[in-house]
Amino acid sequence: VRFCCHIQRIRWEFTRSRTKQRALIMMENL
Repeated sequence: VRFCCHIQRIRWEFTRSRTKQRALIMMENL
C-alpha cells in the first residue's frame, strides 16, 4: 500500500509539473 501511494504521488507530481510547463508555453505563445 505504501509503495502504491508513493507511485501515485510521483505520477501526480509529474502530471502537475507537465501542466505547469504547458501553461508557460501557452503564455509564451500569447
